[in-house]
Amino acid sequence: MITYDKLKQKPRAFRSLTGMSITEFDELFQKLIPVWAGSERERLSRPDRKRAVGGGHPYRLRLKERQCHP
Repeated sequence: MITYDKLKQKPRAFRSLTGMSITEFDELFQKLIPVWAGSERERLSRPDRKRAVGGGHPYRLRLKERQCHP
């Protein structure tokens, strides 16, 4: 499994897979987190929910830990 931590140790491979440098990716990631958090709050507070917040399977965002399958 390729993880962000492993891939950032190989800058050429990182650029090859993502099209951006590690610095550019980190900057984009920092901008993404607040936007995602706002969308998630909005999604969880919609009036037509069938379950209360916290109901169902536990969910955890793992953007930098996503698997890459060759």
